[in-house]
Amino acid sequence: MVTLRGNVQSRLKKLDSGVVDATYLAMAGLNRLGVKNDHIHPLAVQDFLPAVAQGAICIEIARDNDRARQLVRPLNHEITEICVQAERAMLKCLDGSCRTPIAGHATVDAGVITLTGRISLPDGSESYCHHAVGIDPEQLGTMVGQVLKDQAGEDFFSILAAGS
Repeated sequence: MVTLRGNVQSRLKKLDSGVVDATYLAMAGLNRLGVKNDHIHPLAVQDFLPAVAQGAICIEIARDNDRARQLVRPLNHEITEICVQAERAMLKCLDGSCRTPIAGHATVDAGVITLTGRISLPDGSESYCHHAVGIDPEQLGTMVGQVLKDQAGEDFFSILAAGS
């Protein structure tokens, strides 16, 4: 396994030129870019959890800018907002960054939030997963994050920090 950096096109070039045998790319990004290829095989969420808030589009505004908040409010997708809140609460609890192998996926059905979280070592030698349901996104995300921390133990996170 190697770390690939760069935009989608540069990653696909590395694949085409044989630098790597396979790569994982976000389907949302490929769709948005209109990239189609017979070699693209989407993975089911149950088999491969995405990064936290993967595919969500965000508009950031100043906390006290009520005018901007009112202008963008009609663009908000409430279910996505709830899912992202749960996933980010888990990430915050785990103190994760873009370099730590943390995955999470939330769904909402009839007001009940389901969140699955996973943490792994970069080489895949250790991995912990937890699945829970709740109605408060922040509380649920924090709880899932804490369970993962408890499962992995304190040394797990120091190994991740040492590897960055």
